[in-house]
Amino acid sequence: GGITGLGTLISGNYIAVSPGKEEERANHFVALEEAPQIQNDEEGLRIRLKTDSTEGINVGTAIYYRGISVGQIEQIHFSERYDHITLTAFIHAPYDKLITTNTRFWNVSGFTFNMGANGASIEMQSLETLIRGGITFSTPTTLNTNDTPAEDGAAYTLYPNERATTERTGFRKEYYVVYFDDTRGLNPGAAIYFSGIVIGAVVEVHLLYDEKTNKAAVPVLIEIEPERIERVNKPEGSENRNIIAELVKGGLQATLDNGNLITGEKIITLNQYPDEKGGFRKDAYSNYLVLPSRPGGISKLTDDLGAIVATVKKLPLEEIGENAKDATAALKKALDTQAVKGLGTSLDKTLKQLDRTLASVQKAGDSTDRALKQFDQQLKTLGKQLEKTLYGIGPESNLYYTLQETLKTVQQSMKSINGVMRKIDDKPNVLIMGE
Repeated sequence: GGITGLGTLISGNYIAVSPGKEEERANHFVALEEAPQIQNDEEGLRIRLKTDSTEGINVGTAIYYRGISVGQIEQIHFSERYDHITLTAFIHAPYDKLITTNTRFWNVSGFTFNMGANGASIEMQSLETLIRGGITFSTPTTLNTNDTPAEDGAAYTLYPNERATTERTGFRKEYYVVYFDDTRGLNPGAAIYFSGIVIGAVVEVHLLYDEKTNKAAVPVLIEIEPERIERVNKPEGSENRNIIAELVKGGLQATLDNGNLITGEKIITLNQYPDEKGGFRKDAYSNYLVLPSRPGGISKLTDDLGAIVATVKKLPLEEIGENAKDATAALKKALDTQAVKGLGTSLDKTLKQLDRTLASVQKAGDSTDRALKQFDQQLKTLGKQLEKTLYGIGPESNLYYTLQETLKTVQQSMKSINGVMRKIDDKPNVLIMGE
């Protein structure tokens, strides 16, 4: 704005007139309390912007397009119910052609700083908008093919920042409860992702103590906007179906994952597991349904490593070694051939390798990538020696069968370890950030 009406200090009060465009003559008029920002003969488009806050915005605040002023705010007033604020804005010609039904407006007054699971961001338009305030707009390219030029008086939402323009709002919300073993880093407002798209957020993380069971529980209340998932190929009569319930029946489960390594913030991801179909259950501490969940990230990887170690520890290594020694001694007494002598040497090496491998396995639970690779190499060596040992023993003997079963178990363990190592090779920080 600025100072107007200075001429009245010298010449006195007067009434200003702005000629209209209509041809019909009139004799009675209603005077405006304030002089209009835009003259009647100005070519352009007049629109309305709905917002919850006018921070940094006043009458006369400029509207920018790619840094160029193309319009301004004419009026600011409350709605009839005082639940929001309406701004009347004017876009000068020929820039009014830029406004379509899909145009998004946002406030660029001052600057905004955000720190969340997606990292830190600072948004600021220019030094001029930092001082005087401003509004800008854009027309994004979307799948909406019904994008038409805006009509005079069209209404739009004024978003607080550019990021908010991409966050679709106004959807119906559904509330569920989900449980995790550990909720550290999970805070209210944390995003819920489904196939990489945000479809909800965490509402509350609450710690409860159940005096009946003498146990603590941490129910996490979440809100999901199912309308963010667009239905396609809809059969007749499917409009009223609960899409979240259908997905849960198909194996939808929630996992807790790392959102930001620096801040330690967590997010919730929803994935489908067709082989683990389930359903809702009633929550014991509220009226909500419980969404199925499963371990994720570092917890899942730790469980995988623990299962591998437990499998190898279950091998009857000492019993196999004793049986092998007894069988070798018996064979040496019965036969004095070069094949049996070679067999004894091979078995001795195998027993020593079994001892070293077992010791390595016992330490593997607290090791990292290097220990896993050493463990994998030792199992490979053990497998080769077992194969050589089997080659020197008759297939009809009990020792042959025992060693054959042991070889199969070792090979299965090698496959499991290779799977974990591939995860580490594809994503070296998987032990920190999870899958």
